[in-house]
Amino acid sequence: MDGMGVLQTAGPWKRFKPSFINDNELLIPAIDVAGDLEQYYKKFALRPVIVSALRSLWWHTLRKFMVQPVVWAVENDEPMEFLTEIRRVVVIFLNIVTKTVTDEKLVEIVDTAYKCVYSTSSAAGGLLNKVSLFDKDLMFLLVFGLRGMSHGDEAQKSLLCAQALKERLIDPNIISVSIGISSGTTYCGVVGHVLRREYTVIGTAANKAARLMTAYRNKLVCDKETFLRSKMDHDFFRLMEFIPMKGIKRPGPVYEFNKYGWPEKPSGIRQPVLGREEELRAFILALQKAMEQQHEPVEKQQDLIYGVVFIGPLRVGKKRLMEECIYLTPNCVRIVRISLTETEKIPYGLFRQIALKTLSGSSSERDKCENQLRTSLDLDTLSPVELYAINIIFGCRLELPDNFEFPDDILEENSTKNLVRNIFENSITSMCIVAIEEGMNIDDESWRLLLVLLDTKTIFVIITLTDQTSMSEVALQCLSSNKLLQMPISGLSPWYQLIIACQFLDVQAVPTDLEKLIQSASSGVPGWIQDLIISLVQQGDLSVETTTRAKALERGAVMPTPSLLYTTVALATTTDNQVSLDAYFKEVLDKLNAHESHDKSSELLALNPNEHIQIAVLADTFDVLNIRMSVDEDVMIMKTYDSLTSFEKMLLKCCSVLGVVFPRQMMEYLVECESRSKIAKAVAKLFSVRVLECEGGDFTQETSKVLVHRSPEIQNAESPYCYCRGTEELIDCADLPKYAFCGYMRFKSTLFRTTTYYLLTEIQKYDLHARALLFLKQYTRRCWYCGEGCFHKLLGRRTNDGLVKESTDLKNTQEMIQSLAEESRLVTKRLTRSAKSMEHMFQSSAMIRIFSEELLRFPGQGSEIGVLPKSDTHVRSFSSLDVANCECLTIALAAYVQLIVHCRGAGEHEKLFEAYLEYADLCVNSNTPQALCLLNEAETVIMSDEYWSHCRLHCKISWFKDFCLGRIVSLRGGCMLASGELIEARKHLHRALELFRDPFPTSKYQQMIRNMHITVRQWMAFKVAPKAFVGTEDGLIGFFYEEVAITLNRLYTLFIGCKEYSNAELTAKWSFDYALRSNSNFKLLCECYGNMITTHFNNQEFSKCVKIVNMAIELSRRKRGRLDDAEARAVCVLYTTVFLFYVNYGKKNESLEFGLPVMHMVSMLQESSMRVRLVVSVLRLLLSDLHINEMVLLMRENLYMDGEFDLSSTTWYYTYSLMILIETGYCVESYQQCERFYMQHGDTILAFKSKDAAWDYFGCMWLITVRVCAWEASILWEKKVKEIMSTENKQIEYKIHLQLILLEGWLIVLVREIDAMNESQITIIKETIKNMFETLSKSCRRAPIYQPRYFLLLAYFNIIRGNKFRARSHLEKTFELAKELAEGTILIWAEHTRQHWTGTLDPELEDYWVEHIEPDNLLDYRNFNKNLGFVPFTLPLPKALLR
Repeated sequence: MDGMGVLQTAGPWKRFKPSFINDNELLIPAIDVAGDLEQYYKKFALRPVIVSALRSLWWHTLRKFMVQPVVWAVENDEPMEFLTEIRRVVVIFLNIVTKTVTDEKLVEIVDTAYKCVYSTSSAAGGLLNKVSLFDKDLMFLLVFGLRGMSHGDEAQKSLLCAQALKERLIDPNIISVSIGISSGTTYCGVVGHVLRREYTVIGTAANKAARLMTAYRNKLVCDKETFLRSKMDHDFFRLMEFIPMKGIKRPGPVYEFNKYGWPEKPSGIRQPVLGREEELRAFILALQKAMEQQHEPVEKQQDLIYGVVFIGPLRVGKKRLMEECIYLTPNCVRIVRISLTETEKIPYGLFRQIALKTLSGSSSERDKCENQLRTSLDLDTLSPVELYAINIIFGCRLELPDNFEFPDDILEENSTKNLVRNIFENSITSMCIVAIEEGMNIDDESWRLLLVLLDTKTIFVIITLTDQTSMSEVALQCLSSNKLLQMPISGLSPWYQLIIACQFLDVQAVPTDLEKLIQSASSGVPGWIQDLIISLVQQGDLSVETTTRAKALERGAVMPTPSLLYTTVALATTTDNQVSLDAYFKEVLDKLNAHESHDKSSELLALNPNEHIQIAVLADTFDVLNIRMSVDEDVMIMKTYDSLTSFEKMLLKCCSVLGVVFPRQMMEYLVECESRSKIAKAVAKLFSVRVLECEGGDFTQETSKVLVHRSPEIQNAESPYCYCRGTEELIDCADLPKYAFCGYMRFKSTLFRTTTYYLLTEIQKYDLHARALLFLKQYTRRCWYCGEGCFHKLLGRRTNDGLVKESTDLKNTQEMIQSLAEESRLVTKRLTRSAKSMEHMFQSSAMIRIFSEELLRFPGQGSEIGVLPKSDTHVRSFSSLDVANCECLTIALAAYVQLIVHCRGAGEHEKLFEAYLEYADLCVNSNTPQALCLLNEAETVIMSDEYWSHCRLHCKISWFKDFCLGRIVSLRGGCMLASGELIEARKHLHRALELFRDPFPTSKYQQMIRNMHITVRQWMAFKVAPKAFVGTEDGLIGFFYEEVAITLNRLYTLFIGCKEYSNAELTAKWSFDYALRSNSNFKLLCECYGNMITTHFNNQEFSKCVKIVNMAIELSRRKRGRLDDAEARAVCVLYTTVFLFYVNYGKKNESLEFGLPVMHMVSMLQESSMRVRLVVSVLRLLLSDLHINEMVLLMRENLYMDGEFDLSSTTWYYTYSLMILIETGYCVESYQQCERFYMQHGDTILAFKSKDAAWDYFGCMWLITVRVCAWEASILWEKKVKEIMSTENKQIEYKIHLQLILLEGWLIVLVREIDAMNESQITIIKETIKNMFETLSKSCRRAPIYQPRYFLLLAYFNIIRGNKFRARSHLEKTFELAKELAEGTILIWAEHTRQHWTGTLDPELEDYWVEHIEPDNLLDYRNFNKNLGFVPFTLPLPKALLR
């Protein structure tokens, strides 16, 4: 209801507090507000009666007319708004139709009816809420289960109360009494104007009760919910004919109630009692011994049992078990049945019924019973006390002497006990069983006499008990007698619950859904199962079909054995002869034992699969969630809740909004209480009553108000306790325990949280969820290591990172964040900074040491975050990035889980949609299944009408819905791409472009046109008019282009993986064009720049690459604030791409300028694949500069000794060990050790997605065998080499170096074949070498760093062919390029080769490399001296040329 929010100010009762000196005097009301009393009265001028009452001396008597919940609220000084709740109650509408009478008579009828209804409902625990009198009808509204009046059995009490009212409202002037009862969730609270308020219930349950009362005249009817929750015998109910009711579409089955049952209802067919074999066996054994010892002396009967007592909860099957005991009793034994009610609990009530039924044979022939006593006793011989005992105990009317009085307890007299014993012994000669239902209603006098009757040896009792707690001490003492055997009865096992359902339906199989529902909700109570089955059948959710056993099994039905459904113990006719009885009891016990040990599986296998059986079938529209479970725990929860104060209730409601687990800071924000001590006391109370418990939070390093770190749990701690660390205790609350200041709490019971949450009205839920959402928006900030600033994007809003224009709302939010800076500083003062650990991390990284100490030759390492570098040539290094300790991702994940809940609760559907997509974006790579689930939920939101009814901003844009769906489908394609499902990813990404209304071109012609168009736009953006093509769109249009560009980037990754390079080039240009239109998404621009650099580099458009690199540098300068995890990874990929471009382009200094930042970021981000790629490139640079020791250190730290060890990294380690050996002759790992590595792992090194490491390894192994002329050993590696050469080597920079290695090997093989004069092989090898030179000529133009080696091998090929002039020319070209590119190894090798060709080489150095390959003559890399250099391999020449 509007205006009934939980955070409203107090009502008039809080401001107006009258007090009294005594009951007869009235003081001036104490008013807390300023102003005169008369001014205060003016507020009530609209109702002069109120002012008149307040000025009188009798106004406080009006309190009697206030309902009890309101009275409690006034006494506790509680605002009326706190009474507003959503509760599950039972509503009774009672309508009385009277005859046409005079006004005086009508007033008398109404007064009498009111008194009757009020007294009866109050005694039953209900509340008379409303009385209405129309022309002829008198209507009452009664409610059970209101605040402070909930006991769990409201449904049963309401039915009995209604029955009592129908019986008592009997008057000649009353025509009819119609009663309708309904159970359900309703609004309970104060409604109406402040001057005319009333406490009432509003909801479907109240409406249904009113309609039931109107539709079924002069009947007492109830709905299905009341029928199920009453837990009363179904014999008290009968189904009524359906009558349409206004405003109630599906009322469900309607039942008429009568606590006396319906005699005309047919009795059910006897079926076996299940799971009670032990109880039946105990009864049979006790009865057998009692009958065997019936005529024995009393001394031998001390330990005999003459009664069994079945004790169990309502509807657990006690009555059915009693009936089975009676059925198993020999037919020669007399049976007496007695069913007690509360009204029959009067002195000697049960005993007199036993006497009437055993002595006279009927419960209605009292005179006959008295005559039986007269004839069986000699009254003249009886004393006055004995006559008095007979009158009192049996209810007779025997004459007593005048003035006779007996003040003592008549049952304490031994003569009385002997008299009763003799009467029954003389009247009952054979065994008689007395079956007593509802033993709680046995009076104390009858309990005492019951033990006397058991001494007669002719009476055996069977008693059923439900609740022992309500029994008196006398009854409990009698119950503990050794003559009575107590047997607790609990719920049936799950297997028998299924059979119970089959018996009720008279079917042979039931569906598994029904079985699971019964097992989860029934607690094994047969009565609950029976009510459920009946209600499902009557409302059409359950039907019976005929099918074969085989088809039933195919449908997944559960089928018990037929013996459990149909067979019972067949009983023979017996006589009073002891031999016949012994045989009978033996037969019964044998059959009970056989039934318990029956092999059910063998019986099922023996059944005919084609036999037709009856099977229960659930309707397709049946919803399991609509079935209410047991309410026992709900009752305890409501009792605990009602015992709390108003403030504790309000605090608990705030906690329920936050979820099962919640932090204290968020709870205090919702409560809005200035007194922290008051909150601490309330928390202590909730801990003490076991509502809340500690979840364990570590606040010693509190880096976020959204994310709470867990603290270690204390073992064996007594509850309640708190094991939070770093919590702040208040000085003025020193007497409170530690758990009063718990910082991280949870509900001890999830059901308690759910029950409390559903007590809130919808408006209250919206208000509290909105406040929780506001808290998350204000305090969801980045971790301390990242500056505690705002996240760059939260719920669709971006912060100002230098690339996007800020909105007014965003500026206001940032100002709010800045205002919290001081609070943030206070929090962070307690943090333990990690500067030393960071310094240690930098020092432990060999990669960064190599760059910073050995290779870098430019000043500075970039600028601090947020400050532009002084020099325009410097690359921003983002040196303060600390991803290793960063908790931003964890904070974001924790925040989005709560944001989704509170956006949904607050009705913020637009923010809910954004939260789903942003959360899914975070989970794409780390938790793909979770991301897919979130996207499905987001699609449900966007397809609902509720979203568009609340979408205020973009609901009128025609393409906006498709745009939202396109974002979902695009992210779903990203999930498929991350999981390797390329076909599904392609479908989703193409579908997303179609939803964006910009589909991917399908034909080559369309692709060419689109490519030309984008190329022209980029040329205009780069050179002609950048301002007209860059940053031209913002707002929703700019966001649209960004989303399309993101989708195209995902397609680019897909096309690269599928080796569709032309499509990849188109998508790279296309996405870059769209990204530049907004020019505001940093992560997107980084990805686009990287893709474009790779595309232009492959097309040998180096000038465009340089242009884009400069744009990337400018982009990094524009970026303000710290990078988040996704942006850091995007920058890392971009810098890696630029680094590799400069490496292959031969720009060593420029590559090193990007090397340090990217190495730092890669180490932080723990990107293993990217790190390996970078390490390999750095190793190539180090090898060219002869930094051998640094190479080995880098290899062992990042490859072989990798913390995330994998076979691919180890393969790279052995590969570069071989490369060092090939280039310098110095050994890191010997050839034999490298060969042993392959023998150990085999071709498993090829099992990775990237086979570059294995291919380089094979090429190096083959080259070494060829160099040392180990031709037999080279056969294995030559096969691998030929496999490599048969694959496509396009556009992977690693393969250029590999082809150069293979080319050298084929040139050496060519020399061998020339010396052997094998013309056929010479021709084949020459053709292979020519093809390789042609391919490498194009590749080396794309990667100039490989040109020196290329020209050296080209010179070698020419010298082999005898063209010495070209050889010398190419050798000189090698020198020029090696010096230009600072390729030290190639310079030494080229000089060594020139000396060899000119004959000036020292003969000892000619075979120096080959000689030091042998295991016993290795050169240790630790002895390498860069200044002394090395002796390279001498390229062999044909023998004919040497001559």
